[in-house]
Amino acid sequence: MRVRVAQQNKLGTRLRSAVHNSMPMRYPDLGLICLAVLIQLIGVGAIVPIRTIYARDHGATMAELGLMASGFLLGQFLMQFPGGWASDKWGRKPLLVFGIAVAGVISFLFLANDNPWYFIALRFIEGAAGGANGPAANAYVIDAVPRKERGSAFGWLGSAFSAGFMLGPAIGGPLGDAFGYNAPFIFGGLISIGTAIFLGVKMRNPRPGAHPVEPEEKGSEPEPKNERQVPARYFKTALAGALVLALAGGFGDGIFISIWTLWLNDLHASNSFVGLTFVIFSLPLMVLMPFTGKFADKYRLAPLVMIPGMLISFIYLAYGFLTNLPVIAAIGIIEGTLLSISIPAQSAYIANLSPDDARGKLQGLITTVRTMAGFFSSLMTAVLYGMGMMYPWLALFTVQILVSLVGGSIVWYIEKRTREANAAAPATAPVADTPHVLHKPSSAPVLDVAAK
Repeated sequence: MRVRVAQQNKLGTRLRSAVHNSMPMRYPDLGLICLAVLIQLIGVGAIVPIRTIYARDHGATMAELGLMASGFLLGQFLMQFPGGWASDKWGRKPLLVFGIAVAGVISFLFLANDNPWYFIALRFIEGAAGGANGPAANAYVIDAVPRKERGSAFGWLGSAFSAGFMLGPAIGGPLGDAFGYNAPFIFGGLISIGTAIFLGVKMRNPRPGAHPVEPEEKGSEPEPKNERQVPARYFKTALAGALVLALAGGFGDGIFISIWTLWLNDLHASNSFVGLTFVIFSLPLMVLMPFTGKFADKYRLAPLVMIPGMLISFIYLAYGFLTNLPVIAAIGIIEGTLLSISIPAQSAYIANLSPDDARGKLQGLITTVRTMAGFFSSLMTAVLYGMGMMYPWLALFTVQILVSLVGGSIVWYIEKRTREANAAAPATAPVADTPHVLHKPSSAPVLDVAAK
């Protein structure tokens, strides 16, 4: 008995130590944004399984459903870069609080009218609000942690996103089956407005670009130079690689937003089953990303980007030929596992491009390009799906495998050149020549879990 009690106490001590030393506890700002994302995504995710079906049941045609997805992405596209710029100028907090509050109000407004064009307009406004706060959230994470731990930080953020997106549909699907379509919208609206109030009270609004310091090392030596910071002379090539990867992600976003729930509904899946697919897909992301994020801090990024990306393309190909619902759900576990490896790696790669005083702008640029790709793919998806259920998946397979090869090759090239530049630099050299091209007037013109 004494041995058992001692073992239990030892296990409890280890668990408490693991919690105390976790990144969200060591960096409170990171913990706060992860908690807010988790709570908000529970509300947003509750609406996802039924929104498109709700609109179709209220008379929306396939073309109008495609415009709902396109309107959302167009709103994001128009506001992401301005949102990133505004977050660099006035701080991350105003954008985050405002965007989440608007999402909550939009959830209630869906119940006020059943005209398809009204739904399209609401989705446009919802996308614009999300576009304004998305770059601010990513930049807030970069502000909150040292360079050497950004991959792990994005792993935690992705885990929070996935946990919310797992729990939300798991709640929303049964809510819709039990109480009708209105219940998920009411639930989601209340959660989003509550999250906005919570952030308004608890969130700091520090100066954008401020260098983070680990709590236990305050007053000690400054953070060492980041060996992965891309030298300025390779910035344009590195940015091209990030944009190529963003195009693939956006192309998938447009397809999943447009047809995932419709596709499953046409395969005779219930709302509860649709919600279950989100749970199964999100579970490995939630569990694994705090750990796979560390891979991005320790190992080369190119294999972590290229290999999972190519394997995921074959999952998309399989979706085009599958009709068995349990098999489709099971494959979601593999898809989520592969994304849990590639997402932190891509986020860390982009973070290594970010000038300290233009983080929001760069995040806005990347997400704008991603959203632009999603906008066009959502328009194309309506046409392809009308031709046959398999054609959108074949298009996504083709784009994904090509982009994984091209984008992964650029990441490999940039990492190789960055290592060579660091090896050739004198031991006493200053921090690697961080690119500042995003805010120099004389420079070249400025150009974030695919959610199903």
